[in-house]
Amino acid sequence: MAAGEGRRQQSPRHLPEAEGAAFLTGSAAILFEISLTRVFVLAQGYHFAFLAVSLALLGGAAGGAVVATWRPASAGGRLRQRPYLWCALSGASLPLALALAGRLPVDVYALSWSVKQVALLFVYVACLAVPFVLAGISLALSLEKARTAARAYGANLAGSAVGAALAAFALPWLGPARTVVLAGALAGLSLAALLPGWRRSLALGIVLAALFLPWQSLLPLPISPYKPLWQALHAQGARLVASYWSRSGRVDVVQGPNLRMAGGIAPDCPELVPAQRLLFLDGDSPRPITEVEAAGETGFVRCLPAWPALRARPSARTLVLEPAGDVPIWLALAATAGRVDVVEPSAGVARGLLNPAWGSAALHSARASLLLANPRALLLQGAAGQERWQIIYLPLRGGYHPVAWGAASLSEDYTLTVEAFRAALAALPPDGLLVAECWLQAPPSEPLRLWLTAIAAVGRDAGAHLMAARSMQTLLVAVSPKPWSENELAYWRAATRQAGLDLVWLPGLRPEESNRINLLPDDPYYPAFARALQEDKSWLRSYPFSVVPATDGRPFPQDYFKWSQTGAILARLGRTSLPFGGLGFLILPLMLIVLAPLVAMLLVPPLLPVRRPPPASLLLAFSALGAGYMLVELPLVQQSLLLFRDVPMAMALVLSAMLVGSGLASLMAGRRPLWMALAAPLAAAALALAMGGRLMAVL
Repeated sequence: MAAGEGRRQQSPRHLPEAEGAAFLTGSAAILFEISLTRVFVLAQGYHFAFLAVSLALLGGAAGGAVVATWRPASAGGRLRQRPYLWCALSGASLPLALALAGRLPVDVYALSWSVKQVALLFVYVACLAVPFVLAGISLALSLEKARTAARAYGANLAGSAVGAALAAFALPWLGPARTVVLAGALAGLSLAALLPGWRRSLALGIVLAALFLPWQSLLPLPISPYKPLWQALHAQGARLVASYWSRSGRVDVVQGPNLRMAGGIAPDCPELVPAQRLLFLDGDSPRPITEVEAAGETGFVRCLPAWPALRARPSARTLVLEPAGDVPIWLALAATAGRVDVVEPSAGVARGLLNPAWGSAALHSARASLLLANPRALLLQGAAGQERWQIIYLPLRGGYHPVAWGAASLSEDYTLTVEAFRAALAALPPDGLLVAECWLQAPPSEPLRLWLTAIAAVGRDAGAHLMAARSMQTLLVAVSPKPWSENELAYWRAATRQAGLDLVWLPGLRPEESNRINLLPDDPYYPAFARALQEDKSWLRSYPFSVVPATDGRPFPQDYFKWSQTGAILARLGRTSLPFGGLGFLILPLMLIVLAPLVAMLLVPPLLPVRRPPPASLLLAFSALGAGYMLVELPLVQQSLLLFRDVPMAMALVLSAMLVGSGLASLMAGRRPLWMALAAPLAAAALALAMGGRLMAVL
């Protein structure tokens, strides 16, 4: 007891330092965490973005474990127990960790067969975890030294909320590398309290000067060779035309003599595809920008599978949703005589399409207009009668990927859900047309899911409203709010035959009328599509892939994984040229296995000297609190993607809101009766739900 009192006398509680360090640590750590999501999306892919959350939580836990067992008693030890010191060290480690990790030759697509890559990934995540460990030490010391733990915890949560909000503004302007440096500078402000006199001014000057260093070259963000951007840049004669950051990610524009894209174009098309530039968002989904000045120079669009669908309403006003370049825009301008409204949710992509030097001339047409809007919000406006289109067109996006690719299985897409299709049909007049395209696979996976989505959106007697046709590469689906007329049925038969497409479904279509042009030895499409129209869908449970329609509750249209596939996937592991050796979705459990040794390395050694561990009930309570927080946070981030369409932005805004509420509740703890402390966040949550529902209704 006396020893404990002596230690408290030697290390008096520093109220300003505890709260100040907690605030700076929280803001810097959360800013670094959100920046890492952007780094992972660009360098490796969307599916690794949430690794940043794991590293932040793991590092913070490790820092707390270190403080729980480490009690230096010397004068130097007392210095090492100052929260500001560890806050400054965490700030200095931020750019260093990113620089070191960025120079490691990590190829996550080779994880399934390369032990070397597993080891490199372990070192990679360990480097990035170090700043979070240092931040965890600073926070734990702040909680010890604060007058009340609630005040330090509230300050930390307030700082985290500020850091999350700052990320929403800093990332589009600075990019992730400079934003990481900004996070380090925030933590470096703690030097003002550590150093006296002129040393303080010198340290702060160095921190501010560091913001203006050429960090883009000092902190490289290498891109995986599996990324389309990397491949385009290594094509013969290719050069980078432009590169800039936006709210939705990094935009790169590449020009080269051999870069051409026109998804699904007929192989015998007499018209050549003109020269194009390719625009990339975060290194993925190439978007062609055709180097022509007028629709008369784009004769190749007549060879695209969607040509007969758009020609079905030649005078229509058309809404093109997320065109992935300007080819669908040229197609709509050539096939119809009405206005063409183009919806692009990404401000960075829209800026590229409108660029006067290398943008698309299609958007300079008097009949075309670019709408920077959320596609779902616009569809709901159409359903409410504020807008009206005769055709709503969902074109192909990106290149072909086999189902076992797996790299996009956890990518949300709210424009391909049942609710989105219903909203599109509600926005059409009775004689309108919903047109959608996708790539073919055998056995049918993406085509069958698109077909089932259209069936679910139409509802009863869906077969009378649907048409499906295929080439050798793509599937075309047309949906009408009302059943097809005899004239329309005759049009589809003639137009698809003239376009070189095989009908897969049309009311009255006989089996022998399918598979006539693009011959397949054993056509799987007509039987599957006809069976999908039956009420009994129990056969889907034994289907090789999961093809149930995507919904807003599960918006993953590229996720075809079934646990029954595990044996077959492991049997061919490493024997295919696909990313992850064909491991697909199972790369995520593999990532957990890679993280397990890091968890043991960071948490087990600091806790070994503990003689009197905390009660099991206390450990269970805090574990449940943390798990519950994450089970609320991650679904909110996912749902917010419906509005914000971007992982870092969604994380920034959701975390900021949640942390503000948690911080206020923490500051209230101990000052108010328990029922008041619980009532305030519950009332705020109820208000947030009500406002969120109202917002969705408005959108």
